[in-house]
Amino acid sequence: MSKAQCALLRVIRNVMVQMLNTGNEFSNYASSLGDFVRKIDRGDSVQDIRMLTAEVIEDSRQLERTSKETSSQLNDAGEQITRLKEELEAARRDARTDPLTGLANRRGLNELLLQRINLFLQEKTPFCVILADIDHFKRINDAYGHLVGDKILRFVARTLMANIKGQDSVIRFGGEEFAIILPYTQFEGGIVVAQHPKQKIASSRLRLAESGRDLGGLTVSLGVTAVYTDDTPDTLLRRADDALLKAKAEGRDRVVGLPPGKPNGDVPEML
Repeated sequence: MSKAQCALLRVIRNVMVQMLNTGNEFSNYASSLGDFVRKIDRGDSVQDIRMLTAEVIEDSRQLERTSKETSSQLNDAGEQITRLKEELEAARRDARTDPLTGLANRRGLNELLLQRINLFLQEKTPFCVILADIDHFKRINDAYGHLVGDKILRFVARTLMANIKGQDSVIRFGGEEFAIILPYTQFEGGIVVAQHPKQKIASSRLRLAESGRDLGGLTVSLGVTAVYTDDTPDTLLRRADDALLKAKAEGRDRVVGLPPGKPNGDVPEML
C-alpha cells in the first residue's frame, strides 16, 4: 500500500510540474505575441515584418510541439494514475482480508463496527454482534495437524457465510474465532440467527477428501449481543466475548446472549 501511495504521489507531482512548465510556455508565447505586435507597429520595411512573422511562426510551432508532448504525457500520467489507484484499492482490500478464508479480518471488523455504531447513533438503526468459536480447536490441530485445521476454518467460514443474508457480514476475528454483524437486527433476532449455523455445523460429518478419513463431528459456541447507546467497538466486542465465554462455561455447542445495556456479570475463567 505504501509503495502504491508513493508511486501515485510521484506521478501527480510530475503532472503538476509538467502543467507548470506548459503554463510557462504559454506565458512566454503570449509575451512573444505582445512583442510582435509592438514591433509590427514600428516596422519600417517588408523585410522587418517578414523576420518578425518568421519568429512568431517558429514560436507557434514550438508551442504546438510542447502541447502535443504535454498531451501525450498527460495521457500516460492518466493511465498510470488509474492503474496505481487500482493497485492501491487492491492493497487496501488485502490489508482488510484474511488470506486463509477470504473473509474480512480484524481491521475490517473495527471499521465496520464504527460505521454501524455511527449509523445507530444518527438513525437508531439496530444491529447485533455474534462471536463464534470452534470448540476444542486445539485438539483438532494436535490430532490432525494445521493443514486439516485450516480446512476446518474454511469449512466453518463457508457455513457461516451460507447462513447469513443481505447486508450481514462474517469476519475472521482471529484464530478459530469469527464475528458476525447483523444490521437491522434486534437482540432477540440475533439469538435466532445464531442458532442456524450452530445447528448446521453440529449436524455435519467431516471427512478428508484426499484420504476419506472420518474426522467426526464439530461444534461451535456463539455469544450474541446488540448495540447500545454508549457502545464503542471495544465494549460491543467485550460483551459478545463475555457471552461466548459463558457459552463455553455452560458446556459449549450453544448460543448465549447478553442483552445490550446490562452488566456483563461474572463470567467463569476458562483454563
